[in-house]
Amino acid sequence: MRNIDLTGGAEMVTEGDCWSLLHTVEYGRLVVDADGRPDIFPINFDVVGSTIVFQTNMGHKLLAALRGPVAFEADHVDRESGVAWSVVVHGRAENVTDQWPGIETRDPYLGPKQYTVRIDPESISGRRLRVPARQGLTS
Repeated sequence: MRNIDLTGGAEMVTEGDCWSLLHTVEYGRLVVDADGRPDIFPINFDVVGSTIVFQTNMGHKLLAALRGPVAFEADHVDRESGVAWSVVVHGRAENVTDQWPGIETRDPYLGPKQYTVRIDPESISGRRLRVPARQGLTS
């Protein structure tokens, strides 16, 4: 049975389908609380079990992520099929560098990273919706 958001027309995606969708993309966005203001960082990530794992270097993103709750979002738009989806994970970030030394994640975004971070989800939700198909270019 499909679960449709009657207000916006989006189909609500099951938890299992959310994890399956996340396996199909390699980039997402990490949202952190930066001194009372949201800040968003593009990251490449992997799904390991039912967690999100990414690598980073020392800096604002890492420190803010480890201080409080985080959100993670990934999405994809397929104009050919007219389907788009978005998955959002809320949870806590944990430095797992010592637990997973040398873990091989997807190719690093902007070079090698020193720290491995895992997001332990407290919730995951997703939506699938129809988008206009790509129109051919006209002269």
